[in-house]
Amino acid sequence: MLNFGDWVAALKFYETAYSLLQEVISSTSMELQPVQRVVEMKAVAEQLHFKISNLLLHGGRETEASTVRWFRGHASWYKQMIGPYEGAFLHWAWVSRQFQVFGELLQNRLATASVTPTPNSALRGQPVISERELQPAHYYHIAAIYMVKRRTAFQAALVAFETLEESNAVDVLAGPPEEVGPPVYVGQAPRLLKRRNDNHAQSPTEVEYMRDFILQEKTFDHPMAAIALFKKAHQLYTLMEVGRTTHLLLSDMGREYFSAKNYATTMRILGSVVGMYRQEGWAVLVGSALTYLRECARCLGLAKEYAQYGFELLALPFSVPLSHGYVSGSEIDPFGLVERIQIQQELVEFLRETRNIAPREGASDMTLSSEQPAHREIDLLSPLRMVLSACVAFYSQTVKLGKVTRLTISILTHLPIPVVFEEVEILFNQPSCNFSTSKNSIVEEDEEDSDSGSKASLKLQPRKWKRISIDVIAEESGKLECLAVVAHLGPHATIHCEVENVSTREDIPFWKSEPGVDAPPLANPALASSGQKVIQVEEPEALVDISLEGSSPGLVGESFPVSITISSAGHAGQAGD
Repeated sequence: MLNFGDWVAALKFYETAYSLLQEVISSTSMELQPVQRVVEMKAVAEQLHFKISNLLLHGGRETEASTVRWFRGHASWYKQMIGPYEGAFLHWAWVSRQFQVFGELLQNRLATASVTPTPNSALRGQPVISERELQPAHYYHIAAIYMVKRRTAFQAALVAFETLEESNAVDVLAGPPEEVGPPVYVGQAPRLLKRRNDNHAQSPTEVEYMRDFILQEKTFDHPMAAIALFKKAHQLYTLMEVGRTTHLLLSDMGREYFSAKNYATTMRILGSVVGMYRQEGWAVLVGSALTYLRECARCLGLAKEYAQYGFELLALPFSVPLSHGYVSGSEIDPFGLVERIQIQQELVEFLRETRNIAPREGASDMTLSSEQPAHREIDLLSPLRMVLSACVAFYSQTVKLGKVTRLTISILTHLPIPVVFEEVEILFNQPSCNFSTSKNSIVEEDEEDSDSGSKASLKLQPRKWKRISIDVIAEESGKLECLAVVAHLGPHATIHCEVENVSTREDIPFWKSEPGVDAPPLANPALASSGQKVIQVEEPEALVDISLEGSSPGLVGESFPVSITISSAGHAGQAGD
């Protein structure tokens, strides 16, 4: 049985070998080394690191903190040793494996340890270890991130191999594949299993070596490998009740499901996290999630969701660059204004049914119909409040039944370019008061913007209140309340927007610190401070007044005269009973 002294001696020898290997690597240029050579050196480093980490974890006091410090140095030193460009995906696969294996070592250690490790820096001059670095979930998460980097690096390398951009480049993919096996010992060159020379396996050439790895990598399921690591980290973080980190993991996991073309699962996962991002006010993360959600809705042929996510994405502040997924900015257009305009034009034309949107390859185009309309409702808590919001104010607090009262309704949009609604309806709790621009006349305060096409249409400028005034006659006494604005974009596309009191309206969270809205909802300050969306309808005043007067008290059975006075507030009276 090994005693503690044997473990200390073994650790010393492994550390010496590790240091000597670093000296060998430092004396060479990794970018100029063949990919095989780089892989060999990292294989030796990985083996030595595993031995050292395992011994440190069982070395007595401060085992976890010491091991974490060691791993931190190992990862930061070798993470820069990428090697040749064409083998970068092998490097990131190696880095991902380092974090995964270390997470497993740490998890096994914590499962058998009697005391929970705590962050400390007992040794003078040693860096402090954070609480996060002592959690295996942290390493699984980073391993998943590098697995994603492995996928992107391989895709870039594959494109380079297939296009042969350099005229003198060797076509690595040409020629029959060779079965390349692992070396007999760690640090040796790999072997060609089916080609032997004097009963000894030959080493592959650099071209044969890369061809074999590329063919293997083509069959490797990168998204599912990353998802498995994200899931493992998510399970461990969930036990720790760290909500924001678990949402971040879900977001990363959703993007990998998108890469795997599992669009339904992507929508389910990202739909569960985007609400928290809205609540926290993280506009950039909201924009990233909406980009993927919109594309998933398109691939699944979900017209209603496609319109919702597209509109919300467009209405985010311009300070949020659309640089995630399929929408990207540029040096000339860093915040993607051109892309925003293209997206809005495409979306509006789709809702007007003048453009077809193709879902995923091979599927039929998305269409709108009476059975499948694109109808969205916006309440005071809806994220689509950025797309369309409305507030209203009656000019008075009471009105007599049958009398005319005026109200002003102000409508605002944060879409990047002007939008024209074919028809706008204003709904009340008394249906007889409902208003439509196609049937009634309106008074627009901004006459220069009223030339929006047909008489029934209404044009909204970005971040500029559209104020319209209408006259209303209530036919029932009691409460008269303005409920909603219904904006029609097409035959089967409407936005039902709940109206707000102009005096109690709150700013839209994402736009609180953004410049843009040029004026308050109403130009009249008094009306803006006291206007309400509810008015009380009173019974009308009597048109005839009758008064009865007696000269003196009368006795029972006695006749006495009374004076009846009838006065008319309207036309003269002719007869009566």
